[in-house]
Amino acid sequence: MVINTNYSALSSGRQLGESQGMLNKSLARLSSGSKLVNPSDDAAGFAVSARFDAQINRTQAAVDNIGNAVSFSQTQDGYLKKVAKALDRMSELSMLALDETKSDTDRGLYNNEFTKLGAFVTASSTRDFNGVSMFGGSAINVTVNSEGTSNFAYNAVNLSLNSYTVATGSTITTTANASTALTNVKAAINQLATDRATVGANQAALNMYQEQLGVSKDNLTAANSRIKDVNVADESTTFAKYNILVQAGSVLGAPHRARPGREEWRKPPSSGSRSELLSARMFWITESSLRKSGRGLSNQSVRRVGRRLLKINRIGRPDGVQGGFQNRSSCGLISASNTFSAIPRKDFGPSGVFV
Repeated sequence: MVINTNYSALSSGRQLGESQGMLNKSLARLSSGSKLVNPSDDAAGFAVSARFDAQINRTQAAVDNIGNAVSFSQTQDGYLKKVAKALDRMSELSMLALDETKSDTDRGLYNNEFTKLGAFVTASSTRDFNGVSMFGGSAINVTVNSEGTSNFAYNAVNLSLNSYTVATGSTITTTANASTALTNVKAAINQLATDRATVGANQAALNMYQEQLGVSKDNLTAANSRIKDVNVADESTTFAKYNILVQAGSVLGAPHRARPGREEWRKPPSSGSRSELLSARMFWITESSLRKSGRGLSNQSVRRVGRRLLKINRIGRPDGVQGGFQNRSSCGLISASNTFSAIPRKDFGPSGVFV
């Protein structure tokens, strides 16, 4: 037998501290939504999750780059669509200039519009997107993976090709010139159709790469989630477990409270309906008188007084105390809801007489 060292108390205190630590950890996980609040929670998982986070961010950056390339391509196609409209009109004007019923003066009027449209096509060849020439003929490389090791060669479009410059430099002032101009414009239209098909192919490929990276990012995020995201259902169960352990340990380690004396809890209530206060007061007076006169308060006396008081109150047996007056020495009159104080079993002697 050991006096100075209470091993049970020490062990209880240690286990209470451990439960409190686990409770705090569970609360931190629930509040943050992550299982990896500290690197010590899962050192290896923390490292893997960090790499996943970096790769996910790089993948998103690659998706953004491809999105910018798609915007570049869409802007290209928008300009080429207007160039196609201009070339269509130029071919129409060339055909009108071939009409022998028109004079050279009339052809001069057609030629005025023809040259203006040619100037528009020439000016379009100098346009750029965020400082990058769209029709300069220089190909660009688009990164299409998270490691920067795979590039997509974006085919260039060049509006300075000979087929375009010859068409835009033609005139339709005479029928001979109009015939030559028509041939040149048709060649430019054929080249433009090829260039627009190239732009469309670039867009289709970029969209495929973008979707592919989107799938990769989704699965990387799912894998990372399994490592670091908390399962709320499981963690809530863990939190409830340690919360109960902490409360139980705190209660068992606390000093017992003193039980109030019988005289204190036998006092009549100070609030309630008039009939309840009257009944409780009558019972208290009856009990006090019996005790002062030295007479015992048996179970039969308790039941008799209870029945009389219930008859005085003109109420039935209250809910929650059914069978409370049927040969049970452990029950008193009525619970606190009707302002009666219960008489505990230990206050009755072996013979059932109140002591």
